[in-house]
Amino acid sequence: MNIFNASAGSKITFAHPENGSTYEREKTAKHLKVGETYTINRIYIGGFNTDIYLDEVPDVKFNSVMFDDAA
Repeated sequence: MNIFNASAGSKITFAHPENGSTYEREKTAKHLKVGETYTINRIYIGGFNTDIYLDEVPDVKFNSVMFDDAA
């Protein structure tokens, strides 16, 4: 996904469950379904990673490398 074009309300698709750390992969497996589209609630761009919060799971952060921009 293009983190620089992403903002609250943008749609993204959970497309890369193999990316991220073991902890992140386990966490996404509990909350998200591969191929489903979600809505960004907020985004924090850091130096080494970008945290994504979703409307559908607002209190859990996800790694941006696991998503694609929705078509």
